[in-house]
Amino acid sequence: MTMQKKSRRSVQTPPPGPAPAAAASRNGSANLSAYPSNPFDSFYWEDRVAAWLGIARKRILSIRRRALTEGPDWTVRDWQVVYTRDGIEKLRNLLADLRVSTSQDGPSQEKAEPPAPSGPPEHEKAKVVRIYANSRLMQAMTTPSDPEKKPALVMVRVRDNKHFMQGMIIDVVHDARSEHWQFSGRLPRRRGKW
Repeated sequence: MTMQKKSRRSVQTPPPGPAPAAAASRNGSANLSAYPSNPFDSFYWEDRVAAWLGIARKRILSIRRRALTEGPDWTVRDWQVVYTRDGIEKLRNLLADLRVSTSQDGPSQEKAEPPAPSGPPEHEKAKVVRIYANSRLMQAMTTPSDPEKKPALVMVRVRDNKHFMQGMIIDVVHDARSEHWQFSGRLPRRRGKW
């Protein structure tokens, strides 16, 4: 006796065909007729809708939180956000309105990223204050060479903290990608000994 598995998949994917950028027309709006026309069970994954419209998912998420309502426009099914056909239509209209308003206002005044540092980062001395159970972290107090800077407690990433002791002086470099600092130099050979 063989049992057939029932498909519980109630969420549809966009149809195969041209790439998401090719599905958009010249003015940036997508062709909604490419989707199936079943009004009772037409739900579409948020990430697929983002790819289909050619914009970032984070932008769709902010628009959904700000302007769309749960139920008629979108819902959550199987831990996934899915859009209804009406929700996709509202999303397209909102995106078109945003494009028109930004083109009339001129170029957007977004925050400019700080310039990339030239040369290698500066090394600073720090004194080990605390060793954590996490073997890749420890806490240290920086002692900056510049008198205008104040000492600060910082988290330092290290390959292994098992040979470090409180009070040891180490070289650290600020990691620009996070709030942590990076240990620079060789690890101690024995506990508390360089």
